[in-house]
Amino acid sequence: MRRVLLSGLRRLGIGRSQLRRRSDRVESMFLRWAVLGVIVAIVLAPSLAIDTYQREMRTVAQQAASRHEVQAVVLQDALASPSSAEPSGLTPAQAHVRGQWKSPDGVVHTASIEVDSGTKAGAHVPIWVDRAGHQVSAPETAGGALIGAILAALGAVIAVVALFIALYWLVRWPLDRIRLARWDAEWRRASADWASRS
Repeated sequence: MRRVLLSGLRRLGIGRSQLRRRSDRVESMFLRWAVLGVIVAIVLAPSLAIDTYQREMRTVAQQAASRHEVQAVVLQDALASPSSAEPSGLTPAQAHVRGQWKSPDGVVHTASIEVDSGTKAGAHVPIWVDRAGHQVSAPETAGGALIGAILAALGAVIAVVALFIALYWLVRWPLDRIRLARWDAEWRRASADWASRS
C-alpha cells in the first residue's frame, strides 16, 4: 500500500528526484492543478445540486398553483389513419382530435387534444390547462426536480473532468514531443561517442 501511495505521489511530482526533467516538473504541476480542479468540482457538486433543486422546486410550486387538471370531452373518434402509420407498419399510440373542456373560470374551450388511438367520441380524458383555460403540459414534479438537480451536478462534474483531461493531454502532447526530440539528440550524441571510441 505504501509503495502504491509513494508511486502516486511521485506521479504527481511530489518528492525530489535528480532524474526529473523540467518537462516532467511542468507536466506534474499541471497534473496537480487538474486533480485539484476535479476535487473542487466534486466538493462543489452537492452545493450545485441543492441550488438547482431549490430553483426547480420554486418552478414546481409556481406550476402547481397556476396549472389545473380538467376533464376534456372527446368530440370525434380517434382513429389512426393508414397515412399516419409508422415505417414498421404499426399505427401510432396517440392521435390528435377535437376536444372540449371548461377552464377553471367556467369558459368553454374547443381545441385539438392528444388522446390514445381508438378513443371514442364522448369519452372524457384528463388534460392540463392554465388559469385562462389554455392547454399546457403537466406541471413538473418534485421527483423530476430531484432528478434534474442530480443530473445537473453530475453533468458539471463530468464537464470539469473532461475539460481537465483534455487540457492535460494538450499540455502533455508538446511536452512528449520535446522529450522525444531530446532523447533522440542524446542517442545521437551517445552513438557518435561510441563510434569515436571504437
